Amino acid sequence: MSLFTGYSGWLDGIRDWLDVDDYTDAQIQSFLALGQIRLNRDLMSSSMEKSIDVAIDDTTEGLPIDLKTAIPDFSKIRWVSPSWSNCSSDSLAYNEYIKAIKNDGVNNDRNGVSYYSIDSKKLYISPMTKDGDVISVGYYVMVPLISDTIDENIFTEFHYDALLYSAALEAAPYMSEDERIPVWQGNYQIIVEQTNNASSKEKLGSVPLIRQINVYQE
Repeated sequence: MSLFTGYSGWLDGIRDWLDVDDYTDAQIQSFLALGQIRLNRDLMSSSMEKSIDVAIDDTTEGLPIDLKTAIPDFSKIRWVSPSWSNCSSDSLAYNEYIKAIKNDGVNNDRNGVSYYSIDSKKLYISPMTKDGDVISVGYYVMVPLISDTIDENIFTEFHYDALLYSAALEAAPYMSEDERIPVWQGNYQIIVEQTNNASSKEKLGSVPLIRQINVYQE
């Protein structure tokens, strides 16, 4: 399902939605493109999720993995699972990652805890990778923008309401006194929050959380 049909349909639909006759075709195209860029930045929905196995060879052994090179449509990380680890990997900020591997020393335990960190689109992982290792990576895709050559994408098919509001918000600087802008902003934020929360709930499933009771002693 899509709110409008094709690229030209979206351009016409945004123009009608804004209900302003002063914008050029180039401006409407910019609003639509920038709206999609905004969604690629803000949205983390189940429809944007993919996974891939990245194989390590002798040219990449022991080096951080450049995710943009290894995964051309990579946008944001979800999870990392190395083939040698029997337990889940711990995601850390880069400074925490450096501290963790220093505290552990040189981590050569292939069955022990694995750490990983993303910094500047590069994946740092410990234990260090070896030739023949496989790293499974779950990620959110960078959705290609609809254009003269692409009539539909994930946003037009599954998140058309968010796309309409995001494109309208890109026009907001040209219509700063329009009373509709706060409504668009509020609706956009609600849709993104609900979409991202729904994606998180799908990952957690219906299994109840374990209740933890802390006992304090004097």
